Amino acid sequence: MRTFMAMTVVIGLLTTTGCKKNALEMCKSASDCELECPEGTGIHTVTLDKLDHPEKALLELAIGEELDESDIGSSFKYCAKDGGKKPHGQFAGFDPRGARVHFHQMTNGRPKYGWFRETGKATDERKERPDEAAEKTNDAGEPGTHDECEKYADCHLMGKCTSKDGKCTVSSDADCVKSVSCKERGLCSANAGVCIARTDADCKTSSNCKTGGECTAKDGKCIAASTEICKGAYVCSSSGYCTEKDGKCIAMNDEDCKQSDDCEYLGRCTAKEGKCIIGTDADCKQSNSCKYSGECTAEDGKCIATRDEDCAQSDGCKYSGRCTAKDGKCIILSDVFCKKQKLCKGSGLCTLKDGRCVAMTDAECKQSDVCKLVGGCTAEKGKCVASSKEDCEQSETCKKSGKCKPWYGICVE
Repeated sequence: MRTFMAMTVVIGLLTTTGCKKNALEMCKSASDCELECPEGTGIHTVTLDKLDHPEKALLELAIGEELDESDIGSSFKYCAKDGGKKPHGQFAGFDPRGARVHFHQMTNGRPKYGWFRETGKATDERKERPDEAAEKTNDAGEPGTHDECEKYADCHLMGKCTSKDGKCTVSSDADCVKSVSCKERGLCSANAGVCIARTDADCKTSSNCKTGGECTAKDGKCIAASTEICKGAYVCSSSGYCTEKDGKCIAMNDEDCKQSDDCEYLGRCTAKEGKCIIGTDADCKQSNSCKYSGECTAEDGKCIATRDEDCAQSDGCKYSGRCTAKDGKCIILSDVFCKKQKLCKGSGLCTLKDGRCVAMTDAECKQSDVCKLVGGCTAEKGKCVASSKEDCEQSETCKKSGKCKPWYGICVE
C-alpha cells in the first residue's frame, strides 16, 4: 500500500544560471511552476502514476536518479521538443509529499546543470553535469563519435552507444545491457541495431517482470504469459490488472479492481475495457480522494468535489482549510477557514491569499509550532522561516541539536 502524508516544506532560495526567476521559488509546486521555454519548444507535464509509465526512463535520466514505488504520484513539468520526448530547456520535478523539488536545465534530453532540495538537509546540492555530446551533434541532431554517443541520451535509454557511419547505434549486447531498456523491459540483446528480449532470463531480471508480469520472451519482447503470473505482479495489487490477455496484464472484473491500491486511493474500482476506472459515486466515496480531498462524486472518469458537506468532512478542511466546494475542488473560502485549520497553529499559515493559507505576519509565525520547534518565526513570502539568529536561538532545534544559525530559512549548526 502506498502512504502519502501531508508535509509543509520551507524551500531555500537559489538562482539558476540563465534563468530570469528564482528557480525553486518559482517552482514550489507543479501547479504554480511557470517555466520559461526556448523558442520551438512547449511545456510538457507528466505524472508518474505507475512504475511502468512509458516516460519513466526519460524522467530518470533527467533527474539522475532511479524512480521507485515511493516516487509514485510525483509530477514533472518541462520544456520539450519532439512531442515531449526530449526535454530541452527548464525542467522541474515534485515528489508527492512536497519533500523534494528538482530543477534542471536540459539540452537535447540530458541535464546540463541543476539543483535539488531535500527536506531535513541543511544544504542545497548543486549537480554540475556538462553535456558535451549535446553540443557536438551531426546534422541529424545526434553525436558523431563513440565517446559522444556514450554521453548521448539514447545510449542510456536504448543502448545506442556505438558510433557507426556518423550515427549512434546498438552494436553489441554490451550496449543493451547497460541501458534502461534492458533493466526495465528486458531488452538486453542486440539485433539489427536495436535491443530486443531474446531469453526469458533477460525478461525475469527486468523491473517490468516484477511490476507488470512481463517475464517471458516472445518475438523480441517481454510479455505476460499467464494470469497466474499477472496475479503475482505488482500491477495486480496496485492497479487491479490481474488477468492475462494478448501478452499483457489487464483488469477483467470489478473484484480485482476493488482489491487494488488504485481503488483505495483514487477510486478506480470498476473494470471497463481492460482498465480499472472510476465508474460510480460509490467508487469515489470509499476512496482516499474523498477522505482527504472531499472529492466524492464521480464525473467524466474522475472524482470531484460537488458538495460543501463532502469538503467539510475531509482532511483537506481539517488541515488546510479547504472546506467549500467550487469547480470540482474543495477551496478555502476565507481567512476564517485558514485560522481554524491545523496548519495555522502548526505552521503559521493563517491568512487566505490567492486560494491558499499563507503566513502574512510575524505575529502569525511566532504563535506557531514551527517557530517554537525549528525557529520559523518570521513571515517571508507566505511562509514562516528562520531569518535571524534570534529566531533560531529560541527554538528547540537549537537547544537540543545545536542548530542555532539561520541559513536560507532554516536553522543549521
